[in-house]
Amino acid sequence: MNRLQFSALASGSKGNAVAVFPGDGKGFLLDCGLSNKELNRRLTMINKKCDDIAWVLMTHCHRDHWRYETVMSGSQSISSWWNDGYTKSICGASVTAFRLKHDVQCFGFRVEYNGINIAYVTDTAYIPEESMEYLFDLDALIIEANYREQILSNYPEYVHGDPASRHLSNEQVSCILSTVNSPRLKHVVLTHLSDRFNTPAFASNAGVAGASRASVIVSGQDNPTKIITIMR
Repeated sequence: MNRLQFSALASGSKGNAVAVFPGDGKGFLLDCGLSNKELNRRLTMINKKCDDIAWVLMTHCHRDHWRYETVMSGSQSISSWWNDGYTKSICGASVTAFRLKHDVQCFGFRVEYNGINIAYVTDTAYIPEESMEYLFDLDALIIEANYREQILSNYPEYVHGDPASRHLSNEQVSCILSTVNSPRLKHVVLTHLSDRFNTPAFASNAGVAGASRASVIVSGQDNPTKIITIMR
């Protein structure tokens, strides 16, 4: 039986990283916005270590997703440049990049491993129509739920700026989940919550509204999520 494991090691404006382990070998990071000390600490919390990480893949160049000094201090291979639809074999998995809409070039990732499919979406104002295809037939979706629109509406100075122009709202996430939801989707991990414009409870409610049969987890800034195992 095939197995893929993953954990959101950190999520938020102070740093983001997701660890993915296809099979029983080494794994890779989707983003690395942590210091070397914090990366080691969080990997240890899920019974892993830096030697278990063979690759680091970058969604975009913002510091909360890419700590140059951390990545360059390790022995991992680095993949920081992508094209829309480009696929690369990483640790036995097939990883495909798809275009997102941020204030800098940004990509999401779809990871396929022996019939197991997961996707990672962060830092985007919306999902471009041509990128939606990568979010169907998933076993797990890791997606940002940055703000609640009703809260943000109380701050008109932000409505046409950060974060609304660069990130997904709870309401958008609920709609996306409703669109791609299927009996196959068992895990939803909500990431990159704003401390000011969202709460874990509001984000969780949005996730459940969009994918009521999935297990919905809200990731945090200070500690990793439990390691999630998908078998097929």
